[in-house]
Amino acid sequence: MYRYVMRMAVCFTALLILSGCAVEGSKYSELRHSITPVQPDRGRIYFYRVAEAVGTPFQPSVLLNGEEVGSSKPGGFFYVDRRPGNYRVYLSNEKEKIVEFTLDQGQTRYIRMSVALSTITYRVYPELVAQDFAESEMQTLHYLK
Repeated sequence: MYRYVMRMAVCFTALLILSGCAVEGSKYSELRHSITPVQPDRGRIYFYRVAEAVGTPFQPSVLLNGEEVGSSKPGGFFYVDRRPGNYRVYLSNEKEKIVEFTLDQGQTRYIRMSVALSTITYRVYPELVAQDFAESEMQTLHYLK
């Protein structure tokens, strides 16, 4: 019985701590029509991560062609505008799973950051997803400035 009570206390404490990791800011559904359109000579890349019950404490940096452009926070999204060209996305905790793609003028790409359980810990990794799928998942996500 003592172990059960202690486990419950630890779980409750963890939930309290994790609730402090909540992302604040306007939701995508509120902002999507007011986001500045991409300039004609650029393309846009959205990065997002849905809020999940697992892997929340893991918030690795997002790297675009080796440049840190943000972090992978559950329940959040952000975007960057870049010149057309070839791009590689990976996360600071996961250098094996890399997303490579070409960005064209006026094009918008979506990178979803997903969580998976590895041998010892959780890993966050990027994946290129379709616009319809991304926008449906992003509706309740908060903009990360």
